[in-house]
Amino acid sequence: MDPVGNALAALELRALREALETASLPDGARSRKAVELAVAVHDYRWDRLDEVARTIERSKEVVEGTAKYTDNSPCSADGP
Repeated sequence: MDPVGNALAALELRALREALETASLPDGARSRKAVELAVAVHDYRWDRLDEVARTIERSKEVVEGTAKYTDNSPCSADGP
């Protein structure tokens, strides 16, 4: 386990949450800043990984993204 990588992943997720939670504010500046932070942290975290770890991370992102998309899909059992 990589405690620094885990902390960076948590920071990335917090920034993404902030971006979503503030997306409806009038000027969008707060949301944009949060997205910029999330992207910067993601890029930094990605650059720290070796090729094997990148392959594993990419696989997790695809699986988790698919599950989250399906969960939030208008066609899901819980509705929109």
